[in-house]
Amino acid sequence: MSCFRLLVLYFVGFFSSSALVGGYSRECGFYQTIFTPEGTTSTFLYNSTDYHFFHIHIEKTSGSNKGHLGYVRMFQFSIIDTLHVDVSWKNRSNISIPSYSDDQFTLRIHLNNVSMEDNGTYRIRGRDYACYILYVMRTRIEPSHSQEENEPIYVFAHPHASQISRPLTNATMVWLLDGKSTNQSARFIQEDGFIWIPMIRRGLNGRNITYRAIQDDGRISDINTTVTVRYGPSHPLTLVPKKTHYYMVSGDIMPDITCTSECNPPCNLSWGEHSERETLSLRTVKKEDSGEYTCTASRIGGQIVQQTISIFVADRPLQSLELSPRKTHYNLVSGDTMPEIICTSECNPPCIISWGEHSKDNILSLGDVTTEDTGEYTCTARRSDGRIVEQTVSVFVSDNSYFTTAIICLATVQSLTIIFLGLGTFFIYKRKVPFCCQQQFVSKNKTDNTTVTFSQSNVQGSENRVYEDLKHRTRNNVYGEINLSIIGDDATVSTYENMSIPERNKAEAEN
Repeated sequence: MSCFRLLVLYFVGFFSSSALVGGYSRECGFYQTIFTPEGTTSTFLYNSTDYHFFHIHIEKTSGSNKGHLGYVRMFQFSIIDTLHVDVSWKNRSNISIPSYSDDQFTLRIHLNNVSMEDNGTYRIRGRDYACYILYVMRTRIEPSHSQEENEPIYVFAHPHASQISRPLTNATMVWLLDGKSTNQSARFIQEDGFIWIPMIRRGLNGRNITYRAIQDDGRISDINTTVTVRYGPSHPLTLVPKKTHYYMVSGDIMPDITCTSECNPPCNLSWGEHSERETLSLRTVKKEDSGEYTCTASRIGGQIVQQTISIFVADRPLQSLELSPRKTHYNLVSGDTMPEIICTSECNPPCIISWGEHSKDNILSLGDVTTEDTGEYTCTARRSDGRIVEQTVSVFVSDNSYFTTAIICLATVQSLTIIFLGLGTFFIYKRKVPFCCQQQFVSKNKTDNTTVTFSQSNVQGSENRVYEDLKHRTRNNVYGEINLSIIGDDATVSTYENMSIPERNKAEAEN
């Protein structure tokens, strides 16, 4: 009898499943929409007040694999047995009565590990009819094999908002990034059922994209997708220290050099034959260690990036500079010619020698200098290892206009001095020397109060001692022509012009 009853109920329920409105049967007195993430457990709650002997039928009325799934036979809030028609349902379902009261009990039906084939409408029939629409939520990233940095990705979701039948489902579908709406980010382009990221960045690696169903009764169901961005190695690789050129002297300690790169998944790093890991350790270097060392970073599915450093080991330290001429201080006058200064140094490897902005080679050539050339000039020898030596030359150029002015002033003073001395001499000479000629005479007999006639000036006058008497050591100067007749016949007279008195006249005067 019970088997016949079950068959009747099965066929009635099966054929009545065609009478659906938006996925629900007209007979349903209870409706519920369930959103369950794929791979999780979906739970159907069936409430009933019939605690006597009865059967509960479980069937799928829409979607794939629809049909009778099984039934539960109960008596006074106890499950007597279950019958599973569908094998998949049997293996994944779990039925229990967690709670009951005197007038009502709740039957809890768990469907484990739900998949997309479980989407559809379910009906549970006992004394009361209850209908459930199950939406299995799923997201899928394309391309699925790799999500390389700077490539576009698509995240597809089920169910689409357009697939949800309203008003019975009463749910809103939204996209979130780490719990915040993607509408706040310009990196996302949102469409019905999918979201598009035109260029994915490494900053999205490990972050959650959530597809959320918000039902009107407040229930929330989420499915999360963790974004995995593949990136790196980036060019250039990161070196610690950052230098790419090392110049050492034999015996120096070379610091360890670590090569790193941001990669996901992690990159393989090596220095070739020198190191199979990311650290190059040479320690005490010698000349034979000179050369190039290359760090290589690679990952599966990614590019290969290399970074090369150069190491040069010299066999001796940098020598001091030598100048030719050896002077380091020059004092010149504007217009002087500055000698060329040659700067040299013994270097291994060869040095680059220059005078900075004044000369790109080792020769400083200023030529004719001016006061603007005053200053310090530094010769720098730089070896390829970065070591340098310097030698500074000081040049002072004075302005020759001061010297010229001083010479002119001195010459002017000397000229004026000569002029004044000449004028003074002239006036002194004028007072003591006659204008035309000087005539002197000597007499044996001194005559006083002699009248002398100056025929040149036509002036007559009486003069005392108008002659020079050598005997008596008296002298008078007479200007003009002398009238010798007035002296007398007994006088011996000698006349001369601007000449010394002859010795013979002196002798005669002595006699």
